[in-house]
Amino acid sequence: MPDSNDKMFSIQIAAQMAGLSAHTIRAWEKRYKAITPSRTDNGRRLYSAAEVDRLILLAQLTHIGSNIGQIANLSENDLKSMYAKVMQSGVILPAAPITRDINLVEMKKQLLDSIANYEVSIISQLLSQAKNAVEPRTFALEILKPLIEEVRIKFEKNQFQHAQMLALLAIARFHAGNIIYSHIEKSIKSSHKFILTGMEKEMHSFGLLYAALLCCHHKKHFFYLNTNLPVASIVEAVKATEGSVLILSVSKDNHRDIQSTVNTVMEELPNVKIWLVGQTNENIKNTKMIENAEALDVVLEKF
Repeated sequence: MPDSNDKMFSIQIAAQMAGLSAHTIRAWEKRYKAITPSRTDNGRRLYSAAEVDRLILLAQLTHIGSNIGQIANLSENDLKSMYAKVMQSGVILPAAPITRDINLVEMKKQLLDSIANYEVSIISQLLSQAKNAVEPRTFALEILKPLIEEVRIKFEKNQFQHAQMLALLAIARFHAGNIIYSHIEKSIKSSHKFILTGMEKEMHSFGLLYAALLCCHHKKHFFYLNTNLPVASIVEAVKATEGSVLILSVSKDNHRDIQSTVNTVMEELPNVKIWLVGQTNENIKNTKMIENAEALDVVLEKF
C-alpha cells in the first residue's frame, strides 16, 4: 500500500483527469497490464498521482494513433519520449475514438479546489485532460478564460493568495503553449498569415493566448510573438514573415500609445490589416476594433 501521506484517487476521479472512461481503464488494466493500482480493503481501486500521469500519457498517445497493446508496458520515460517525437514530427495517425465526456462545471470546481489546496500536479492533470478532450476554442473560451477570471476575482477579494494565482497562470500557459506548438508543427496554411503580439509595455498576455488558441481552432497560419514588443520589432517581424494581418493585444493601461504604434505600422506596412483585441478608451483609426476573445472567434470564423 502507498504511504498514507500520498494523494490517492478513485477510478472515477482518475478517469476524469485522464480523459478516459472508467471502463477503458479497467480494460487496459485487465487486458494489457498497463497499470496496477492499489486496492482498499474492500477491493476498490486507488491511483497515485504518478499513475494518473501514466494514464494521461497513454490516453494522449492512443488519441493520436498509437495502439494501446504496443505501448501499454512501456516505461514513463519511453512514453514521454514517444509523445515528444510524434508531436515534433507532425505525423499523427487517425485515432480510434476515446470516450471523453467532460463535465465543464465539475471540472471547474475540481480546478478551483486544487488551486485552493496548492495541488499543482492535479491542476496540470485536469488541464491536460481538457486540452486533449475538447477543441482549442472550447479550451480557451469555456475553460481557461472563465477559470482565470474567477481566480482573479477571488484574488482581488483576498480569497486566493498571489502564489495560487501565479501557479494557475504558469500551468495554463504551458498547456495552451502545447496546443499552439502542436498546431505550428502541423504546418497548417491559410490564405492569410496572422502575426499575434502585444505592443511595448503591454503585459497582459492571456488575451493573446486566447487569440492563438482561436487561430488553432480556425486553422489559421499564424506566428505567436507574445507581448511587450517594441514597434520597430513588430514591423520587422511582420516583414520577415510576410504577415498580412497583425493582431495586437491591447488594454486600457496603454491606450495612449496605441495610435502611435498603429500609425508607425501603417506607414511602414500600408497593406497590412491591423486588428486590436481588447478594450481601449478611444477609437483607433485604420484598425478593426475587437472587444474580446469571443468577438475575435466570430471574426476569425468569417474571415
